[in-house]
Amino acid sequence: MMVAIVNVTAAQKVTVYDVRADFARYRTFSWIEPPNTSDPAIRASLVEAIDSTLANKGLQRVPTDGDLGIAAHVATPQAQTLPAFYNGVAGGWRWRSGFEATTPAQVYDVGTLVVDIFDRQTRNVMWRGSSPKALSVKPGESANKLSAAISQMFRNFPPPSLTPDTAVIR
Repeated sequence: MMVAIVNVTAAQKVTVYDVRADFARYRTFSWIEPPNTSDPAIRASLVEAIDSTLANKGLQRVPTDGDLGIAAHVATPQAQTLPAFYNGVAGGWRWRSGFEATTPAQVYDVGTLVVDIFDRQTRNVMWRGSSPKALSVKPGESANKLSAAISQMFRNFPPPSLTPDTAVIR
């Protein structure tokens, strides 16, 4: 799998995607794994912000079987790696679809938001965004930080369709 890494900043906000994916063909999305936060208000804010962002990108949320499957995770002291995020997720969704060949095993800092987007047909992850410190430990600060983190994460979504010989890393 060819992977493009874009949007790397000093804060290590990263998006990674499969350059072979034709994102223009997707029309709908469904949640396969809601955010793993214990705070219902934060979970609702995350879902609403991601739903709104994807809707603004032309995608429609459907209850099940969307063209895309969405999973969001917040790194906690108990779960800071992809295997921990996906422990217990049913349905054959595969986060191990080639990204790990180009990205080393990652331990995310507590408060990092990771959003994975899967192709429903293959169940392989095709896009991943991460934003460190997206959630604050200070009460009341998370809403503003989340909004900015999600806006930045999805700024260039959907990515352009590239061929392996025209892929660039920016």
